[in-house]
Amino acid sequence: MRVVRIAESGFRALTFAPQGNLFATGHQRGAVRLWDPRTATELASVLTGLYTVENLVFSPTADRLIASQWGRVMMWNITGTPEAPQLKPHRTPSGQDDGMQMALPALGSIQSTSVGFLPDSELLVGGDGTRPLIYYWPLNGSAPWLRSLDNRAGGIWQMALNNAGSRIATTDRNTGMVRLWTAQGGIEHPFPSARNVQFPIEAPLCEFPHSALVTRIRFSPDDQFLATLAGRTLRIWNLETEQCVVRLIVSQMNPLAMEYSPSGRTIATAGNNREIIFWDALTGERRTHFAFQIGKISQLAFNPDATIAAAGGMTRKLVLWDLEDV
Repeated sequence: MRVVRIAESGFRALTFAPQGNLFATGHQRGAVRLWDPRTATELASVLTGLYTVENLVFSPTADRLIASQWGRVMMWNITGTPEAPQLKPHRTPSGQDDGMQMALPALGSIQSTSVGFLPDSELLVGGDGTRPLIYYWPLNGSAPWLRSLDNRAGGIWQMALNNAGSRIATTDRNTGMVRLWTAQGGIEHPFPSARNVQFPIEAPLCEFPHSALVTRIRFSPDDQFLATLAGRTLRIWNLETEQCVVRLIVSQMNPLAMEYSPSGRTIATAGNNREIIFWDALTGERRTHFAFQIGKISQLAFNPDATIAAAGGMTRKLVLWDLEDV
């Protein structure tokens, strides 16, 4: 087990690179750090200028890192060697070297927890926190576009992309509804200049109702299931039958994090009571738990081969530990 304490405020985002050789953390005062997950050694850092780094995403080839908060999305190139990586601001088409900022003030804020790459593509996808819109940013310099969704309840609160890049799941701020959409295709519109532009809307593929606000959504690694967390209730939905196949009450008083292991056999939760619980993703049975005394845990992550897990607390502590058979 490796425990690291940093000087800044707590961890707000954790993620492993797709190859598993790097681990990134985002912090409340705008810092982003790259780590060696085997030794918990800090390899590189940058101050983003963001008030809080709410979301971190590696590109599929791990040569770029996206950091975002409500209303701002920025990108850095990862250069150097795996042993000594460097974070360099992405040069914009206009030549500016201050990070690629992709904000759309004319359309409202981009919800920070709703940014991700489509697998095997150069497309960055983001959800609008104030309107039912999905944005697409091609990283090759082509013009961005958007899609208008039939959300019926305002902006997108959470968004998840499946691993095949074929589906998007969304939640909204006003209801407990989770909706499933095609990830590509649909009706594409160029970015307009006026906020009051109206678009034709798209209907979802299916809907999953909840009685409370859904705070976390995750696709299983094989894309056959969708896990949702609403209050203390964790549900797992079969996407073929559209039925809930697992429903359990997690023991954390205020669960803040939920992640699938790469095998799909385990789903982990964590929250205010400083405990991390591993559940059987097929039966809902409790498998094991960990208590690392790092305070309230708001972030969880697994490396791609499920040999290392990471958890970040609001007490500025990060723990990485070795795993077997998850």
